[in-house]
Amino acid sequence: MSKITSFSIVLIAIITTLVSMPGLSVAVDNTEASYAGSAGGDWSGGGSNVPGLPDGACANMGAVDKANTAYNFGFSIPGGATITALRAKIFAGASDGQDVNMQLFTNPSDPPTTIGDVKVLSVAAVGSGNCQSSVVNSTGGDITTFWGLGSLTPATVNDSNFGILFTKIATSQVKVDSICMEIDYTTAEGDATQESCFETITYCGDGVVQTPNTVGFFEECDDGNQVNTDSCTNACTTAACGDGYVQAGEQCDDGPGGSSTCSSNCKIITPSTVVPTMTEWGMIIFIILAGIGSIYYLRRQRRTR
Repeated sequence: MSKITSFSIVLIAIITTLVSMPGLSVAVDNTEASYAGSAGGDWSGGGSNVPGLPDGACANMGAVDKANTAYNFGFSIPGGATITALRAKIFAGASDGQDVNMQLFTNPSDPPTTIGDVKVLSVAAVGSGNCQSSVVNSTGGDITTFWGLGSLTPATVNDSNFGILFTKIATSQVKVDSICMEIDYTTAEGDATQESCFETITYCGDGVVQTPNTVGFFEECDDGNQVNTDSCTNACTTAACGDGYVQAGEQCDDGPGGSSTCSSNCKIITPSTVVPTMTEWGMIIFIILAGIGSIYYLRRQRRTR
């Protein structure tokens, strides 16, 4: 046996021994994704359209500062795992782009038992159309630096009362079809779990034109961004005069029918000088002549006295 072969065998044996020693095993990175199983608070319809995967039916968030809760996510993270990050993703849209306050809680009671910092989730503007033009909106990050928590245990997130509180900041309508959470965690051993929210659905905003997509919406276009002023709106409709957004070639756009300052063909209406008609000119001349005649008559009267 050569010296190189003997050295290789010894090296492999040393590495195997070190890896098998307690405290020296390589951590396994995992991501588990799960959807809200329950909803409560000020949602329209009691939030019955929020739980589960997207289905084209939405619940509207309640009034400004009212509690809208989503919980019972059904996580099954191993007890010995270390949770490192959490991301919240909602399949939703707003009549106008709107920021929504969001905070984790351990109990959906009234008021919910909240934990960590209040964070802001930006919900994309998809117009005043139906729920089927919803898009994925997300935010999240490290348990400590983003959520402001010292730690988050598997027992907490696995509990059916664990969830997210949403409160509207402005009065515009926010329609929510589905709410999902992704949790990153490490384990000392075992097979890695790698899941992500909304990975099995097609939707407006995923960059692929579907006719229809998973929630039954027929898309005219899909550029995968959240910009209403380009050639494809957030609602996956082709940009056109009358859609309420000023796009290339338009001076203005006040929606179907236009307005007093913007025409139906998206041109700015400028005030113009009113030119009297012939009949109006006749009346003006008559009034002037009548005035002159009256003045002449009054002067004659004074002279004859």
